[in-house]
Formats: sequence, C-alpha cells, structure tokens
Amino acid sequence: MSMWDGVGARVRAWFMRNQEERELDEEIRFHLEMEERKLVGEGMTPGQARTEARRRFGGEDRMKERTRDERGTRLLEDTVRDVRYALRALGRAPGFTVVAVLTLSLGVGATTAIYTLVDGVVLRPLPYPESRRLVALWERGGDGSSLHASYPNFSDWRSRSRSFEALSAFTPTRAMTVLTLSGGVRARTTSVSADFFRVGGVEPERGRLPTAEEHQPGGPPVAVVSHGFWEGALGAPAELAGVTVDVQGTVHDVVGVMPPSFVLPDEPDVWISLDRAVPWSVRGNHVVQVLGRLESGAAVPSAARELEAIHEAIRATSPEVESVGVTVRPYLDQVVGDSRRALSVLLGAAAVLLLVACTNVASTLLARGTGRARELGVRASLGASRPRLVRQLFLESLTLALLGAVGGVAMAQGLLTLTRWVDPGAVPRLGEVTLHGGVLAFTLLVTVATAVVFGLWPALSLTRGDVAAAVRAGRDGYGRATRTAWRMVLAGEVAMAVILLVSGGLVVRSLGAILDRDGGFRTSGVVTGRVELPLGKYETTPEALAVLDGVLDGLRAAPGVEAAGITLLLPVPGRGSLASPVELDNGTRTERSFEYRIADAGYFHALGIPLLRGRLFDGSDGPEAPHVAVVDQAMADALWPGEDPLGRTFNPRGMDPWPNQVLTVVGVVGDATRWDRSEGSFPGYYVRYAQRPAFLGLFGASFVLHTADVAGGGTLLRETVRRVDRDVPVEVSTLRRDVARSAGSRRFNAFVLTGFALAALLLAAVGVYGVVAYTVARRTREMGIRVALGARPGQVRGNVQRDVLRTVAVGAAVGVGAALLLTRLLELQLYGVSAHDPATFALCVATLGAAAWVASWIPAWRGTRLDPADVLRRE
Repeated sequence: MSMWDGVGARVRAWFMRNQEERELDEEIRFHLEMEERKLVGEGMTPGQARTEARRRFGGEDRMKERTRDERGTRLLEDTVRDVRYALRALGRAPGFTVVAVLTLSLGVGATTAIYTLVDGVVLRPLPYPESRRLVALWERGGDGSSLHASYPNFSDWRSRSRSFEALSAFTPTRAMTVLTLSGGVRARTTSVSADFFRVGGVEPERGRLPTAEEHQPGGPPVAVVSHGFWEGALGAPAELAGVTVDVQGTVHDVVGVMPPSFVLPDEPDVWISLDRAVPWSVRGNHVVQVLGRLESGAAVPSAARELEAIHEAIRATSPEVESVGVTVRPYLDQVVGDSRRALSVLLGAAAVLLLVACTNVASTLLARGTGRARELGVRASLGASRPRLVRQLFLESLTLALLGAVGGVAMAQGLLTLTRWVDPGAVPRLGEVTLHGGVLAFTLLVTVATAVVFGLWPALSLTRGDVAAAVRAGRDGYGRATRTAWRMVLAGEVAMAVILLVSGGLVVRSLGAILDRDGGFRTSGVVTGRVELPLGKYETTPEALAVLDGVLDGLRAAPGVEAAGITLLLPVPGRGSLASPVELDNGTRTERSFEYRIADAGYFHALGIPLLRGRLFDGSDGPEAPHVAVVDQAMADALWPGEDPLGRTFNPRGMDPWPNQVLTVVGVVGDATRWDRSEGSFPGYYVRYAQRPAFLGLFGASFVLHTADVAGGGTLLRETVRRVDRDVPVEVSTLRRDVARSAGSRRFNAFVLTGFALAALLLAAVGVYGVVAYTVARRTREMGIRVALGARPGQVRGNVQRDVLRTVAVGAAVGVGAALLLTRLLELQLYGVSAHDPATFALCVATLGAAAWVASWIPAWRGTRLDPADVLRRE
C-alpha cells in the first residue's frame, strides 16, 4: 500500500468518526428538546426546563456515554481504550505487576506442563495407523494376575481366532551384545513372530520386511534394524546387501530399516524372527508377549470373549495349562500403565497450584483496589457506570493473565526440557510430548478462566455500592464485605497450600521408604556390571562359562574387593522375572509360582544375603554333579512349613533345558525381595550358574562386587571384562542407583509434587505478608497512637498478627479435612506410609503455620519501628 493510500484511509476514518459524532449530537439534542417541551408543558419557563432536562440526563458527556452503550457503536473503541488504560495502570505499579505475572506464570506454567504430559502420554493415540485397534493379550492366572503367554498357546490363538486382522508374539526387549562388521556393540533386541510388522502397520523406510519363508522354522536368518542403529552401529550404508549382525551366535542378513517413529515393542534396535527357532514348546512356559490388531469393526469385549472360549478349549485338552483365561486390553493402556493415574493426580495438583496463584493475585488485587477507591469514585462521579468500572478492572486482570500465560508457556517448555534431561525414563512416551496447538488452546482457555477467577470477584467487590458517595464521605472503600472476601480468599489459599504440602510430603516419605527399605540385601558399596556374551564367538557352553569364570577370578583377585559374584537377574523391579509353579517330590505341581534365579556363592556374599541353614554353592557343584538349589526362607515356609527343607527335592519342569533333572535343596538363605509388589515379587530358589547356565546365554549376566571404593569398582569391572574379551561391552552401575532408577515414576511424582508444594507454601506466605502489610499501611496512625499511649510494640504486633493468623488457622483446618479425603487418590503410589499419616499432616501444618507467622511478623515489626510522633505529624 502506498503512502497516499494510507493518508486516504486515515482521512476517511476521520470523516466517519466526525459523522458518527454529529449523529450522536443530533440524537442527544433531540432527546433534550423532547424533555424540555415536556417540562414547559408542565409549567416551567424555557430556561428552567433546559436546566432541569440537562440535570436529569446528567450532562452531555454522561448522555453520550449512555447513548454509546445503548447503540453499541463504540464498544470496540472503549475496549481498546480500557486496555491502554490497564497497561498504563500496571506500568505505574511495576512491583505489583512483576510479582503478579510471575505468580500467574508459575500456576499457568505448571498446569500447561502437566496437561502437555497428559495429552502426549494418555490422550493422543500411538503413532501407528489406526492405533486404537492395537491390543495386548495376556494369560490370566488364578489370582487374577497377568502372565506372559506360552508360545504354543499363542499359536492356537493365532490359528483359531477370527476377531483379529493379525496376531504376533514377541519376546521382551533386552540389551545384548551384537556383533557387527566393526565389532561388538550393546543393542536392544527382540524376537518377533510373523505378522508383527503387519500388526504395527508401518512399512520400512529402507529395504523390505521379512518374508513368510524367513519366518518358517529353519528359514534363512534375517534382521530388521531401527533407524538409529542403522545410522550409529552400522554406519548408515546406502545398500543393505552384505550388511550382517550376529545375534546370539547366528549371523543375520539385515534386510530392512524401520523409520524413527516405529518403536514397538519397547524401542528395540534389532528385530529378528521368533518362529524360525522357537525353543519353548511347553505350555506352562510363559515367555512371550502378544500384540494384536483387531479387525475393522471388532471390539475389545467381543475379542476377549472369543479368546476365552479358545483358551477354555485348550485347557480341556492340555491339563498342564495353569492359566485360567485371557486378558485383552488396549495397547495404549499397556504403554501408559500406572502413569495415567499418576498424571491425573499431578494434573489435579497443578490445578490446585493454579488456584493458589489465582487467590494470591486476587488478594493482592483486593488490597490494591481498596487503595484505588478514590480513583474509582472519581470515575463514577464523571459518569462511569458500575458495568463500565467492572469491565475496566476485569480487563486489567485479563491483561495480567495474558502476560502470565506468555511466561507460563515458556516455563512449561522449560519444565518439559528439564524432565527429559533429568529422567527421560520416568514418563512413557516422553519423546512424543510437544507443545502443539491443542495445548496452546488449552493454555488460552486456562488463562481466561484464571482471569475470571482472580479478577472478576475483586472487581465486583470493589464496585459494590455507591463508590462516589463513599469517596465523598471520606471512606476508602475497605468495608466489611471487602474484609470478609479478603479473609475467604486467604483461607482458601492456605487450605489449598495444605493439600499440596501434605500430598508432596506423603510421596516424598514413600520414596524415602522405598530407597531405605531393607529388602534383605545390601545396596551400599555394591557395584553391578551387566554383560551379554556374543554367542557367535562362544559356540559351546564351556567356552562361555570360561569367560564368566575368568571375569570372576579377576574381580576376586583385585585388591579392595570384599566379595564378587554373578547372577541372572538383580532383585530390582523392572529387571524382569522368571517364575512358574514347580513339581514336588511327591509328583504334585504347586498352585503358586516361584522365581527361578541363577547365582553363585559370591552373589550372596556381595549382597549380604545371610545363610540361614545348610550351605551355599561350592566347587563340588559342577556340571556333572547332581543339581542343587538354595531356596529362600519364604519358599521353604510355603512348601515345607515346619519341616527341614534340606535334602528335599523339586523339579522346575519346563523352566530350562533340564526337565528331568531334579534339584536338591542344600541351603536356605534370607529373603531378598523387591519393594514393588505390583511387579510380582515371588518367593524363589537359586540354581548354580555352572550347572544350569542356559538363561545366562539367553538373557546375559550381572556381575556384582562389594567394595569400599565404588568408583574404583566400576573401573575395575570395565577393565576386567575388557581383558577377557574386548567385544563384550559392560553396563556398569551401582545397586543403590539401580534401585533408585527402578522407582523412576515415583521419583518423578515426588519431584513434581514437592515443587508444587514448595511453590504453594511460598505463595501462601506471600499472601499473608501482603494482607498484613496492607493492614499495617491502613492502621499506621492507630498503631502510632497505641505506642504513644504506652502500648508495648509486641502487643501492637500481636494485635495486628492475630486477625490474619486466625484466618490462616481456619484455612489450615479446612485444608486438613480436604487432604484427608483427597490423599486417598495417592494410596496406590505410596509405599511404607499411610495416606493419613499423622506425622506428615502435623509437620506440613506446622511448616505452613511457621511460614505464615514469619510472613505476618515482618510487616507488623516494621510498622512498630516507626516513630509515633512522625506518624502523627504525617497524618
């Protein structure tokens, strides 16, 4: 647009405004003339009628305002003018504006961040075509627990069901050593059956998928790799021909590369065929997970009923099947797990924090508004109606809320970045979480609601009654109704702060109980090293055992190592579990399952697990010797209550390749249990790694060593493994860190709730401070007179503090009652502490009370430090 076009537009706008003003003046003159004629008809002189008409209409300015409101022609102009005025008013009080914007940014940012997590984790569908048709299938135990499926049972489901477009089984993803053309690397690997990628509905970005022939028993071994593995470990070759990976001793040709978005089942690096070499033919061996894609139009309940009927038919012909049914659930529910409930609780906590922020700002606006009573009275005297004053005050609140929303979005992005950096595994699907348009729309909605909550009530309270008359009478507008509203706002803020403090305190105490729990084994000073032997290099079991023995010998010979051992699975949640019923020496099979563990004597010494009876494994328990077992006390009590378990035998039939080898109990040790019962912590038994090493080849091994020098122990582990075999990467950690990491979601919840609680405590203290500071400012003259008449400063301070602390006490009592009801939502996330723990409640209330007392004492103390004579002279 040219300069002259702009000039022309401004000229046209000027003529239109003048035309509107002329029309408005004519309309006003018409009404005045009609009123004058009416009054002349009633006997007044023309001059008296003109004066009376103008008096009744309140002057031309007021008539113009009223006429504009009735016509609605100037609403937009008035709104723009009010926004400008609001910005100027906020600019005149920069301290108030900065504190209010930061307070609202905190509340809006916390709410936006948690809602973003809820949206990305729970609400948004998985990144696969028609992902709502994806379901997970589990066998159901007699106690209602979910079990992995056995491969034979899965095969029958696949061949007989009609509710699924495709069904596929896969093994849990686990890290192992994979040999590439450039050496050994640690890779997350899973074995999948035919139709797995059809279930996912995603095509490879490079190459192809395995064919039906390659999924047949004995078919050619091929592998599909992830985009990250193709780029990193394989060097991103343009052509896949000739690219191979050695997985568990079998060389696989790489035939395809999946896109970065494909992470089924659990972000693996390498997918290989499960069907071509299935070692599990026993129906009681629950080792595979099952994923299905429902037929178009099929529903989860109908598919579940069909599978229940199929499984019942399997049980009728196969007595060894101990599971009683099949559970079908949406795959999204499995991915999200307990995070849905936890994030819902956190979203509720964020909403409470937002309300605390709103009440804090509302309290400040009430205080600031009473100081502006003269300004409001003057505007009312000049013709501003109550709706106009309410609109003005509300627009100031909305402006504050919008500024707070901008800061809140920035804060939300920072919180999400911090979460990814501190603990990326704490929340599932965290990599998919983004601040997209839907989240920003939610933020805008929250912003408007926030402005209504903290802005509308003060605006209505401050404009109640005849503001102009109050100013003419010398009052400041701080009446009984305003004081009552102020107390209610402060009490509500304190109540919500108590709820957040108690919730955060309970979760923190629960996390402390988890980390400090005596699980029957030591965690301090224990270094762990996870390895997976490349079976392609060690074709026989003796060769693989020689490598493990070499590492153990090197560790035990090193100075400073008090004990060193080996195990299959550490007693840490999330590391998996192998459990099944066992067959007793009288031929009966137990109803409950017992955990299968592989270890050596050094494992018990390193973890401090006590020997209660008998002996541990020793050199006489070789591969050719009778197979022996060490059981924990819980298993001994369950199978042989009141009897001596030593010398008793049992058979973990179907758990390993030695179905005819019974185990003789030679020792009883203390229970080494997991803290998280929801993941299944079974009583169990240990077999010696030299006698039954099969699962060490399939799942790898963990070395453990007890040493006073933890940092040096990690270095020792790496160097020892490297000396034995450079192609074996080792993942070094500490047992304490492993236990803490297994509580990742709980730690995340504790971190967030504690942050919310501390923020609420700070805001409540600021609110109390603001109330007392404004009270002191209004009562400075009274306080000066009291001190001049001989009152002690402490008495004056106590008098000022007493009123606000009574309000704090009422709010705390309401908050305790609400917390007693709401903390029940946390019960599933608590461990070792009750949801109504009195010590936590008492500590949180005492903390809030102390903060409120300090926040009220500071302004009261400053008020009594003034010279009474100076105060009286100023007044």
